[in-house]
Amino acid sequence: MEFSRSGRLRGSGRRWVAGGTLTAAGAVVWAVLTRGESRQTAFICLGMAALAVLAGFRSLRKARLPFRLRIDEYGVTLHDTRLDWGQIEGVGLRYGPADADSAPPAPELVVYPAAGVVLTGTPRRYVAGRTAYLLIDGAEVDQGLGALIDALKRYAGPRFEGAPRQYRPAAAPGAPGPLVPGFGPVSDAAGPFGPVDAGPAVAGRTFAPRRTAGGPLLAALAGCALGAFATYRMISGGPLSGAQQALVLGPLFAVGGLYGSFWLFRRWLRPLRLRIGPDGIAMRDFAATELVFGWNRIAAVTVGPRPSGTGGRPWLLVWPVPGESFPLPRTDVVDGHETYALVELRRLRDPADVEPVTRHFAGRRYAEPL
Repeated sequence: MEFSRSGRLRGSGRRWVAGGTLTAAGAVVWAVLTRGESRQTAFICLGMAALAVLAGFRSLRKARLPFRLRIDEYGVTLHDTRLDWGQIEGVGLRYGPADADSAPPAPELVVYPAAGVVLTGTPRRYVAGRTAYLLIDGAEVDQGLGALIDALKRYAGPRFEGAPRQYRPAAAPGAPGPLVPGFGPVSDAAGPFGPVDAGPAVAGRTFAPRRTAGGPLLAALAGCALGAFATYRMISGGPLSGAQQALVLGPLFAVGGLYGSFWLFRRWLRPLRLRIGPDGIAMRDFAATELVFGWNRIAAVTVGPRPSGTGGRPWLLVWPVPGESFPLPRTDVVDGHETYALVELRRLRDPADVEPVTRHFAGRRYAEPL
């Protein structure tokens, strides 16, 4: 399948040039009609408009450069060379960091060549001790990022990296697992493996929270009742003096206890729950909607420290199949891969059982360090 980038680059360049030109014209008129600080602000806008025009011309120039990207059963073909799949150690989509309140930027497609293979005229970088060549920015693909991912799934197979390179797929008992970068459906990693009677029940395992909201809910109800009683005494008991002046806090306790009771009641009705079974992983935080992640959407899963956390406490970590998006805040980017931390194990009962249960049902999707 052929991929191009000139269409999006030309469209982006024209928008930058047009927007910058209009802004520059408005800034010139503004500078002519004003004086003092307003004119300085107009000059600043004029400078920013000039930068926008330069960015647009840069995109237009990039669109005119020779470019070709073809992915098929033979390998990856560029405008000046071709790499057979035997010359490729792995290909991957590398995500960059993003703010917590913004969507992650489009990933870059990089190729990791086999030992001794060198590409000329292609941007090169070093990633975690490996040589990588940048093929295309995902935001520039005219055919869309989804089409690029589908082609990589179809033709790259296990060379399409679905999880960080520092992990390897778990091996079935008695059979050595191949050290390939692909996980999950990218490499047809079906689970569970091994005899069923050696692991959890076929139906799966549900983990309950270590602590529930029952105790805090009773305390909030008691505080609400105490505040209501103090409010009644304050209203009907006449003037207050001495220690009785503390009754003026009654309305505050009543309102706070009432709000806390409603909040804790929802948490009590819908407690934290983690379910791991043959269909995938289901996760529900306190008073939240239950999220279900089928194994066909999970490239890899492991139990280990949260990448961006401190203290080294174990979490249940998952990496989605390339192209999948989980309705969760992305916790970190590990080796260019989006990483999601589902739950900290110490919040659950029987936390020591999470790892063997996950390993059993995840099969070769379970990620183990190299």
